[in-house]
Amino acid sequence: LFPCDAFLNKRWKHVEGQISFIRQATLAPASIISFGESAPASSLTLIEGIAFLNKTVTAIHHHWYSKPLTETLLNLAESNHYDNVRHIFEEPVKVCPELLLLQLAQIKPTWSGIHSELCDVLLPKFF
Repeated sequence: LFPCDAFLNKRWKHVEGQISFIRQATLAPASIISFGESAPASSLTLIEGIAFLNKTVTAIHHHWYSKPLTETLLNLAESNHYDNVRHIFEEPVKVCPELLLLQLAQIKPTWSGIHSELCDVLLPKFF
């Protein structure tokens, strides 16, 4: 597996390159790249009793279990790259909204515009 530690938790000087890599990496299969491998202790804690709308979420969207991935994207959105980061979040909003909502609930970023926007989109799907 390709190591992803260098792409998370720190903003690069060339943010566009970092966002581009993360975007492509989130589309890659688990056999090639896994953000979960970079920080196993900080992966998403599933809540017992939560039913996933998409039963294949664990196999296909494995990277959205990584808290460092979500935190990094939220931090990158606070730069001039909000729209690019928002575009990356479109996939989990459509195919694994419950997983993304759990991520947003469990991470500890400063409340931001994209965090608020994602919660506004996701919460009505479940409540």
